[in-house]
Amino acid sequence: MTSGKKKKTKRKKTRRPRKTRRGNSKKITVLKDTTPKAMKELRHMVKKMGKKKYPKQPESFSPTVNQIISSLKSISPHKELGFAMCQEDQLYIKKDTHKGRCYGLKSKIAQTYMIDNLLSKKPVDCNAIIAPKQLQGNCWFNAFFMVHFISDKGRKFFRYLRLAMITGKLPNGTQISSELRMPLLIMNKYIEASLLGVPPDADPRISLATLMDTNKIIRKIARNLGKEKRMELSIVKTNEAANPFDFYNGLITYLKSNSLVFTKLVVRGSNSKQRLVSDIQNLLNNERNALDFFVLERWSEDFHIKNWSIPNKFKINHKGEEHTYILDSAILRDTQKEHFSAYITCNGKPFGFDGESFARITPFDWKKKMNKDTQWRFADKYKTYFNFQKGYYILFYYRV
Repeated sequence: MTSGKKKKTKRKKTRRPRKTRRGNSKKITVLKDTTPKAMKELRHMVKKMGKKKYPKQPESFSPTVNQIISSLKSISPHKELGFAMCQEDQLYIKKDTHKGRCYGLKSKIAQTYMIDNLLSKKPVDCNAIIAPKQLQGNCWFNAFFMVHFISDKGRKFFRYLRLAMITGKLPNGTQISSELRMPLLIMNKYIEASLLGVPPDADPRISLATLMDTNKIIRKIARNLGKEKRMELSIVKTNEAANPFDFYNGLITYLKSNSLVFTKLVVRGSNSKQRLVSDIQNLLNNERNALDFFVLERWSEDFHIKNWSIPNKFKINHKGEEHTYILDSAILRDTQKEHFSAYITCNGKPFGFDGESFARITPFDWKKKMNKDTQWRFADKYKTYFNFQKGYYILFYYRV
């Protein structure tokens, strides 16, 4: 028997959000994490031990150095090269049977398979790409990795360098030194793994892209070059801060393989937006040789950025001929000057990447952010913010 009186229930107190003053709060974009749950869990374990359509890009300029490469082939890439089934200096290959085995990276069959993938004209699957994870402060190397070998124009223009990594022979016919032969073979292996992502129906736990650690490349290059040569080339060891473009410059200087014509300009302040762009244009017009690509570097924390708007393209007049250069990719440092992120183009679409968030590349229209004072981060739990108006950046423009 129960009484007719109703029991009093305690009301749960709800917290009211704190009021913020108008004008002081800025909208922060948090990029959606598209990485599958299983892969995120795996990446965290390793650490402890868009629908918008974009127009297709027309056939465009290819640097002269790529003429040494055979025509691209209508073949499907060998997906098994993305398996982490072998030692660091080996590659997993399925020859004629369903059973694969490991071959040394220097072996003829391994080189044949790697060249097949390099020359395949089948479009990459941007949603499958897995970028390197951040460990031991390697964000600068991973940013270099993404803009030079994964982004559309970088992937095309530096195909010759990947071929040299595979064969050990530079475009001028000289051999890559024994000090860098294996580190560069492993670098190419990692680039291919990143482009392949997780092979179809494969367990992420055996995906090389998910498990690879680019610190191994940094360590091998630094150790093999020795302290004196490293200092001369601005190449660092693991756990040391570095500039992504300085590393590229040091690498090609050591290889004596400056096969692409390029220049780097440091953008300073100006009283006029139009004058600044015009000054850049004039400097590029006066280059001795027609450029394959050029780089704009901006220290936004030192020079007020509102005095110019970043162009998406430049038209350069070289000896009476007009060449167009488009912005393909960018490297941006966070607002606290501690961490690099990369922004690329894949099959004509824009993506962002931050190794700290352990995510795949994320659809992100980064070019629309360049001339706005707006900031973003790559995951809710990471308090690393990026803003083109307030961070150091490097922009990569390629001839089309």
